[in-house]
Amino acid sequence: MLADAALVSRMKIRGTTSQLKNVDEKDYKASLTKAVTLERLSPESEMNEAINHEEDRNKKIEALMKSLKRNIESDKFEELIKAYLKKKGADMATRLPKNTPGEKDADVEAVFEALRVKVYVQAKKHDDTVDLKKALKQISEYRKENEEAGYTCLYWVIYSSLDESFAQNYDVEKYEDIRVISGMEFGGMLLDAKIEGIDEKLYGKEA
Repeated sequence: MLADAALVSRMKIRGTTSQLKNVDEKDYKASLTKAVTLERLSPESEMNEAINHEEDRNKKIEALMKSLKRNIESDKFEELIKAYLKKKGADMATRLPKNTPGEKDADVEAVFEALRVKVYVQAKKHDDTVDLKKALKQISEYRKENEEAGYTCLYWVIYSSLDESFAQNYDVEKYEDIRVISGMEFGGMLLDAKIEGIDEKLYGKEA
């Protein structure tokens, strides 16, 4: 019940309009405040707020990744991945030397010494399409010759496209231990990490 007892009892009396004039103004204000508060706390209100928040978040991600698509080349995409991994606590993050096209390859390496974890990333910055099968094969071949004693090694493919349907085209069973991160997911990761000086990372000096 949104109104208090005194107000409710008056509202039940015939000739309500004439009777309500005797109700203290503070009763109106208190009841209205309670109604607004309960509306804000209602499950439906919380659900709508969550939906609006998610829509705003998606718009921010799309704007970020579209700007990235227009304004940076592959090397800066790799620098951005470096910056993200450093922000998340990597003791070291570096771009790896390029291998012969089509063979084993990883673009970025990050080391988390306290966890004894290494992350290797195959970065794919493409305008409209992405060859995930090729990317997965490259990092899978790299993985075969790269396991290091004393470390847990993780292997990722990060592609810049907002189209998440690409990820449905790769062989899940064959590459199940390789994480595929879409542009939509990576954009969210960048927002959550709150990387300072992101413009400098994209357009200025190296991270």
